[in-house]
Amino acid sequence: TSVWRSADTLTVTLASPLHVSKGLVNLRVPVREVSDGRVAYENHEVSVTPTGRERHVQLAYAANVAKNASLSVGSYVRYQPNSDAAAGTDYGAGMKLTLQF
Repeated sequence: TSVWRSADTLTVTLASPLHVSKGLVNLRVPVREVSDGRVAYENHEVSVTPTGRERHVQLAYAANVAKNASLSVGSYVRYQPNSDAAAGTDYGAGMKLTLQF
């Protein structure tokens, strides 16, 4: 708080969401109808281990710009979004003006 002006705030966030480090899911799936509505099933193992690890950095700044107005601006960068190593880096920015009356 009070970084450049009185009552302003600067927030820096570094995060990495929870993720599976290694795991398998065993699925029982129908493969064919045997007879008279009876269905044959097989078990299939599916890996749920992600190829990457998501990390993100976020900056946000908020300050009063007038007696009844405040302005917030922020931006973020997400590396390997959704824990996909092949995914491109995700960028975003936003701004919010709050007027009180």
